[in-house]
Order: sequence, then structure tokens, then C-alpha cells
Amino acid sequence: MEPHDGAFAVPVVLNDVITAKFIIDSGSADVSIPEEVASTLIKLGTLTGADLLGTKTYMLADGSLVPSKIYRLASVRIGGMVVQNVTVRISAAKSSLLLGQSFLSRLKSWSMDNSRQVMIIN
Repeated sequence: MEPHDGAFAVPVVLNDVITAKFIIDSGSADVSIPEEVASTLIKLGTLTGADLLGTKTYMLADGSLVPSKIYRLASVRIGGMVVQNVTVRISAAKSSLLLGQSFLSRLKSWSMDNSRQVMIIN
């Protein structure tokens, strides 16, 4: 885990093919990836039309409402912890990657140790 603009970011592996640093955002309903990450997953063949769940309208931190496509990711992994069939929101290009509740709420427990800068997952 590392500091990132007043929050913390952790390396996350999507569908066993892409590793990226995600901001831990417990206030976000779903994991959020920008269009370019979704496009890469599609090009690599690990995200298909069969994974499309539909669209959902999200309220952003600034109060604006944004409709977004939602997909099911086969797997999201942090270290040795893997969660399967995770709902992910496709956000605008160049958006932040957010690790939201569609992943975090599926963990038995998780916490942050600020002094050691680690995320503890049980």
C-alpha cells in the first residue's frame, strides 16, 4: 500500500491479466475502472459481452449523476486474496481506478494500518 493524494493505493490484479494500482475507496459502491482498462481486458479476451450486466446511474462525490456500463469481472486479486464475479463500473477515460464495495464488502474483514502503511485482509 502506498499514499496517493490523501488516500491509499494498492496493486490489484484483474482477471489474472492486468495489474494496476487502485485507490481504496470504501465510499464507492463498486470497483471502478476507466474505459481504457476495460478496452484492454476486452482485447485480451477476458472481458466479453457476456459479462455485461447492464447500466446503472452513479452519484459521484460532487453530487453529479453519471450513467455507466457495469460488467462482471471473473476475478479481482490483492496479494493472495481472490474474489470472483465482482461488479465493476466502467468510468470515463483517464479516471481513477477505485477499489469499492463490490470487492471490499465481500471480504470477511479488512483494515488499514496507517503506521505500517499496509492493508490487512482476513
